[in-house]
Amino acid sequence: MYKDEQEGVNLMEGLDSQRVRWIIPAKRTLVLLVKFFSSQVGKFDAKLEFESFFSIKKYNIAVTGISDFPQISNLPKNIFYSWKKSRPLNPPECYLSKCYIPTENVFDFGPLLISKQPANKAQYNATNSSTFRISNQGKFDCHVEFALMSSVIENDPEYSKKVFYFEPDVLDIKVNDVPQEIRVWAMPDINQKFKDQLIIMI
Repeated sequence: MYKDEQEGVNLMEGLDSQRVRWIIPAKRTLVLLVKFFSSQVGKFDAKLEFESFFSIKKYNIAVTGISDFPQISNLPKNIFYSWKKSRPLNPPECYLSKCYIPTENVFDFGPLLISKQPANKAQYNATNSSTFRISNQGKFDCHVEFALMSSVIENDPEYSKKVFYFEPDVLDIKVNDVPQEIRVWAMPDINQKFKDQLIIMI
């Protein structure tokens, strides 16, 4: 595809992927479209080599392609506002409240009063909920959707479908954007231990 020095043209018109030899008139520019595709994540380097029919000199142009997936930070310090290295062995110190424990890989809401109504969960933000930060650490914008493991697990009393709630359902985080937050509530209805897992789909 040729381009006049004085005139702008559509660079995508007239491209021929099969040609490897061109005659470039004086004061004209040859536009090459270089395509990149990879089935693996990584950085790939190559060189395009050109030579003139009337010269033995060769010209090299370095090209680089990067292949990756959208991704968010999975570092606990970037997700949780409060965390404790390990759980104390003896009560009452072992009853932690709204903090992440790395040795257990769990966020513990701690002991909570039962029978609070989920429909009024916003009234209990201070006692029954916590916010987690979601940060875009990748090279692409992220569309993030959330779900709970209890929505797919059946016949496990510890995975109750009516205990944990979250908002919002979806986050869109651009590259270099500030971290956004998701709020999770724990609203137990009976006196027992409950657990769940927040599923993050990118």
